[in-house]
Amino acid sequence: MDIINSIISLGASVMMPVIFFIIALCFGVKIGTAFKAGMLVGIGFEGVGLVIGLLLTNLGPASQAMVERIGLHLTVVDTGWPTASTIGWGSPLMLPVVVGFIVINIAMLLLKLTKTVNIDIFNYWIFLIMGSVVYAGTGNYWLSVGITFGIFILTLLAADLTAPYLQKNYNLKGISFPHLTCITYVPFGIACNYIIDKIPLINKINFDPESINKKFGVFGEPLTLGFVLGLLLAFLAGYDVAAAVSLAIKVSAAMLLLPKMIEILVQGLLIVRDAAEAKLKAKFPNRDFYIGMDTALLIGEPSVLATGLLLIPMA
Repeated sequence: MDIINSIISLGASVMMPVIFFIIALCFGVKIGTAFKAGMLVGIGFEGVGLVIGLLLTNLGPASQAMVERIGLHLTVVDTGWPTASTIGWGSPLMLPVVVGFIVINIAMLLLKLTKTVNIDIFNYWIFLIMGSVVYAGTGNYWLSVGITFGIFILTLLAADLTAPYLQKNYNLKGISFPHLTCITYVPFGIACNYIIDKIPLINKINFDPESINKKFGVFGEPLTLGFVLGLLLAFLAGYDVAAAVSLAIKVSAAMLLLPKMIEILVQGLLIVRDAAEAKLKAKFPNRDFYIGMDTALLIGEPSVLATGLLLIPMA
């Protein structure tokens, strides 16, 4: 258990390569190729972490300056997933929940209740956090475990339902996202999209990065969009010209570099996905399977990153 906790405490960039290496070997990938797959995934996650770190390091002071200019007095700090994951994996529910998740996933696959093979084991901490909250509120250990199992089953079903749309829009064949914190927003997103589609004129507007790039050329590219957003955030923070330009360039760099890091991660993922697809198709020729992954694969999309940046002043 101490060894497992030590690996988990090192984060996704260490834990995920180990998981991918083992899974690749299980699906018959040669040891050298399995090592490469694991390393690419680890390097990709580390690259994503570095780029996000670049953003947080520079946007943190800007956000604080915005709060002070507006005169808000905020007393609660969002510590983010690093702290939350440590708490989740330290939950007393950890052992039965993790073992139970693996058994449930295998059982649902055999019973044809899901198509998702969830290898996003690191993010089990999200379920563990929710189970721990139930345990803290009720004091009933096995009720908390049972509710966590129920949430996991619903998440697998939701991942199956959303997979075709995400695969099409993000060009990620055979991938699904059983990521609880993001799946919960799907009904809200569907409802908003339905309402927008019913509003005349607005439903005709194409404001995605591809349309902007096509219409405005370089001014619609992610690097330019990042620069403009950086200037906007700097303006709200009251920065001088030099500091504003510096922040804008760093945000622009993140907009350009993040998709590149995701591409590296996907290279490793594809090795495992292709091997898994071949192995599973050989045993179950008439079935389709999805590889369950972290939604970090989606944050390199310019529209997703731009939306996140725009939400910073509101958050």
